[in-house]
Amino acid sequence: YLFVALETSRQVAVVDAHGRWEMFRVDVGRAPQGLALSPDGLKLYVSNFMDRTVGVFDLEPLLVRGIADVPAIATLRTLGSERLTASVFAGKQLFYDARDTRLARDGYMSCASCHNDGGHDGRTWDLTGFGEGLRNTISLRGRAAGQGFLHWSNNFDEVQDFEGQIRGLAGGTGLMGDAVFFAGTRSQPLGDRKTGQSTDLDALAAYVASLNRFDDSPYRPGSTTLTTAASEGQALFRSLNCAACHAGTAFSASGANTLLNVGTLKPTSGQRLGAPLAGIDPPTLRDVWATAPYLHDGSAATLSEAVRAHSGSATLVAADIDRLVAYLQQIGREETAAPQNGGTGTGLVGRYYNGTALAGAPLATRTEIVDFSWGSAAPAPGVPADRFSVRWSGTVQAPASGSYRFQTVSDDGVRLWINGVQMINNWTNHGSTTDTSATINLQAGVKYEVRLEYYENTGSTVMRLRWQPPGTTTFVTVPANRLYAN
Repeated sequence: YLFVALETSRQVAVVDAHGRWEMFRVDVGRAPQGLALSPDGLKLYVSNFMDRTVGVFDLEPLLVRGIADVPAIATLRTLGSERLTASVFAGKQLFYDARDTRLARDGYMSCASCHNDGGHDGRTWDLTGFGEGLRNTISLRGRAAGQGFLHWSNNFDEVQDFEGQIRGLAGGTGLMGDAVFFAGTRSQPLGDRKTGQSTDLDALAAYVASLNRFDDSPYRPGSTTLTTAASEGQALFRSLNCAACHAGTAFSASGANTLLNVGTLKPTSGQRLGAPLAGIDPPTLRDVWATAPYLHDGSAATLSEAVRAHSGSATLVAADIDRLVAYLQQIGREETAAPQNGGTGTGLVGRYYNGTALAGAPLATRTEIVDFSWGSAAPAPGVPADRFSVRWSGTVQAPASGSYRFQTVSDDGVRLWINGVQMINNWTNHGSTTDTSATINLQAGVKYEVRLEYYENTGSTVMRLRWQPPGTTTFVTVPANRLYAN
């Protein structure tokens, strides 16, 4: 007999090894992943991964008496205390399960069927019936539920949107009640928020969000070193401005509706939510050494083919592509951030006025970054320490295409416009206050108009302009080389 663990359905199949047909199934625990026989061959041990148990079964009725029965003898605990939080563990149990009819029909397909251990199945799925197209499975590891919107076409804005795929692709009844799911626009991927509507669905999202660690690259000679070829490839990466799409610590400019066309779209690319597909969401490069095949449709079997598929690769000779691939293979958890081309800006033009109304002739004009904490001192010769105002103007150049958020720290009033759109408005007397804008999508290399206005009434004087570029998780001062005077 052959015993086969069926991970998604919580069963072990008993197969006639000679006749090659399934005789019957034995119910076991969640996510059976390992089987072992006792030395005498009369006991079967089943590792129930997501129950943290080992089930012990008696094979004597089957092997000795020919009865199609494998009764359970005992269940042994394998873990003293669970290291995962209750929510993450509950979500992981759901992730590996298809026996629960809310998750799948006929115990057939779990989330882990495509993303076992949080990874990927190396397959390309035809999701044309869901308004998409050919889509290569993405690894979930290290992404902590995504750097921006999810999927190649940016068609999910929260992990809970998988409720639709649970229902439509796996055939489950759903973790969310029908009345809640179909309320308003919630059944649509980018509709009303699903977060907070189902404890189990939120737990599933919590598990996916817990997958926040990339693996080390086995191609690196050391955690802080690259091979000679990879170092040359890193220089190419910088000179070609690959960070325009693969930016920051995430090596991805993924954000809200950040679709870019780098020449890889084709007829089989299909659509986005049933509408025309304008581009592809830039994937992270941190684990490309382990995630073949490549591109949204899985059409590139190797990294070399993936590089050549980009429209900007026509000028690269074979040796350059080899160097670039060597660097890509060594972008694991160890690499700090994507190397970028620097801008040539020197700052914004600041015009300082007497009074808080930005009126009259400027008392001082200079080009600068906006990162000041003057305390009780005057900001410039000829400008009073209190009751003055400043208007900074010029342009800002995005180093990477994607979603940006701007942030000001001010004492007192502040207003910020980017490309004519007001992003921050706190024109009041206040102590040191941090104001953060909504996201705005900017294109790499494009210069966008900036207008920043500030007034100081009395007391301490603070004014800082920061941003959160794509692929990063923190706000930093907008550097001078990205700011251009009028």
